Amino acid sequence: MKTYKLLNIIISITSLLFLNNCGGGGDSIENLILDYDTTDGPTYTAGVYKSDDTFANMCASPRSGVDINGDAFPDQTGSILYENHWLRSWSNDTYLWY
Repeated sequence: MKTYKLLNIIISITSLLFLNNCGGGGDSIENLILDYDTTDGPTYTAGVYKSDDTFANMCASPRSGVDINGDAFPDQTGSILYENHWLRSWSNDTYLWY
């Protein structure tokens, strides 16, 4: 039972971190589908994982302004494709049970 609670906590924290990394979304599903353009961006190859640093801060809706410390947000213009590749690479790097 404790394992399930720990897993739920880890999934919740990971989801919040992912959403916070790129401004939390706010787009409608239609905009997300239209933004998923595979002609300009990284390509998918089964079993090949680039470093998650390659895709870090490449956001479909980049934040502007400064954070609570007065530092500019590091977001760069990307797409849902870049966000998905970041999530794929990050989860491959942090997965514990191979």
